[in-house]
Amino acid sequence: MKSTLNNAALVVLNYNTPELTIGAVRHVTELNTGVRLIVVDNASTDDSWKKLNATFEGESDVVLCRSPKNGGYAKGNNLGLSLAEKLGGVEYVGIMNPDVVVGKDVLYALVAALKQDKTIGLVTTQVIYNGRKLNPNPCAWNKSGLLRWLIGVTMLGTLLRRLSRRLVGREVDLIGYTDSKDLSEAINSVFAVQGCFFFGRLELMRAIGGFDERTFLYYEEDILAEKVCSRGLKNAVLRDFWIEHNHQVKEASLESARQRLFHMRCEFESRCLYLREYAKYRLFLSQVLTLIWKFDFAVKKRLVQIVYRD
Repeated sequence: MKSTLNNAALVVLNYNTPELTIGAVRHVTELNTGVRLIVVDNASTDDSWKKLNATFEGESDVVLCRSPKNGGYAKGNNLGLSLAEKLGGVEYVGIMNPDVVVGKDVLYALVAALKQDKTIGLVTTQVIYNGRKLNPNPCAWNKSGLLRWLIGVTMLGTLLRRLSRRLVGREVDLIGYTDSKDLSEAINSVFAVQGCFFFGRLELMRAIGGFDERTFLYYEEDILAEKVCSRGLKNAVLRDFWIEHNHQVKEASLESARQRLFHMRCEFESRCLYLREYAKYRLFLSQVLTLIWKFDFAVKKRLVQIVYRD
């Protein structure tokens, strides 16, 4: 019989998706692993807080917290990490989006990997994305080079991905996602792990300052990777374990021009922050990339305003 994971906690951030969050948290509690759940409501504007309380109030393995304001993904998860420290006895902490489904073996395997290999900073599994096992798999990626920065994140990259999907049935990888042939071991080193679900040591998350709260959304994975690598540690993927990431809810929320523009701006600003503070490119190259991105953002913004109507 496996020991319980009462030295592990899992942070789940909710924003206006109470049913999704309740389903994800209930699924984990019913696995009976002993892992503690920390549910942070990120100042939702609907009745999320009322529903979360009605569902989980009084359950000893679920801690509820309501953020006074929505400071973004990074700030909300940092609040959850601070609560994990206050619980006492927590050595390992995970981050899980409410649209993720995990199995019992996944939780045990991730904690076991961290116990066995002290050089691992953050660890995740492969991902079934919107019901599909993709290769390359977006569970992790390499440190980005100019292919991503000059093409992958720009309008040209969007056009190339759509064209390749139409011509060959799958998107060309301009990010550097993990290829299955590179996962030759049970535990494989990578640069960055997916932000929707991963585990690490609580002590490490404290030491690196958690998430960079200057980001509202996007690029938290690359920033965490840089922080982990700066401490001489590696990030890793478990080849033989999978989670499900059902991203359709978020994708459906981007149907209005207002929402698309908001996410575009968040992505642009976080990318510029990563380039400026973490990527360590030469000043001239950073300035050139920033100019290209500003022009690209202005064009995409105008196209969204033309194509999408609220």
